[in-house]
Amino acid sequence: MSTAQVSDGLVVVDERRGRTVHLNTTAATMLRALLAGGQDAAITVVCQRFGVTEDTARDDLSALITDLARRKLVRR
Repeated sequence: MSTAQVSDGLVVVDERRGRTVHLNTTAATMLRALLAGGQDAAITVVCQRFGVTEDTARDDLSALITDLARRKLVRR
């Protein structure tokens, strides 16, 4: 898997399957923070950057992870 920054987010490339997934700015921020520091770090970053509650950030992060797992880009 590799990524490419684009003006409105991040493109995730799955070279093995020949697929790409576009993440909007919020999802890109979550993924970067998740990879850098784990779930708690990602939740903190999203709360601070986007002014949402911890519950909202946690739900959104869970939805992102579920979607990426469904696309076989991450394993749970």
